[in-house]
Amino acid sequence: MKKSNIIFILAIILILGGSLFAKNLYDKKSNEDTLDNLVLDKIAGNTITSIDIAHYLENDISTEKTVTDPNEIKAIIEEFENKRVEKSSSLKEVDKEESYSLHLKTEQGTIFIIILYANNYTLLFNEISNINKDGTYKMIDSINKDKIVEMFNP
Repeated sequence: MKKSNIIFILAIILILGGSLFAKNLYDKKSNEDTLDNLVLDKIAGNTITSIDIAHYLENDISTEKTVTDPNEIKAIIEEFENKRVEKSSSLKEVDKEESYSLHLKTEQGTIFIIILYANNYTLLFNEISNINKDGTYKMIDSINKDKIVEMFNP
């Protein structure tokens, strides 16, 4: 085989390999988002007046709390800032034994529901938009649930 044919075949292999790598990288990146984009940006301009938090054990409500203190609300919301998530297609891997449901409310009512599961999964429900990104997400950057868990400890 001629040297020019070998170089041509190698060039095609490199181009195809590079294209597949770039496509795979783009698909993975486009599947990622942040909680800022999915939640916080959607509630911008709406003042959160309370957060109803329910602690579930095996799908039954164990305890409920309502947070109305603006400083506590701010501390909870700040925990969601700059957290990367990746769209997940199913709840198969989700450990549903324990979860926390947060209902973000304004004077008009619930505007967002966030359900935090173990294994860094979260469900998002946008209650204020017909065009939303409801769904299941796998957390890339973990949320420190300590602030939420502390509320349920005596």
